[in-house]
Amino acid sequence: MYKMWVAKILYYLFYAIIFFIAIIIFIEIMNIDLLKSDLGNFLINLIGKMQF
Repeated sequence: MYKMWVAKILYYLFYAIIFFIAIIIFIEIMNIDLLKSDLGNFLINLIGKMQF
């Protein structure tokens, strides 16, 4: 039973990550300077610290 819950959590987490990436791409296409702001620097540093 727990395997089904793990599969559901991974399924929704996967789509949440894709949705988050799509929002970032949309903001960049609309030419809102997200990456040049303090929030953008914070996100870049956060992703860098995750060490994928």
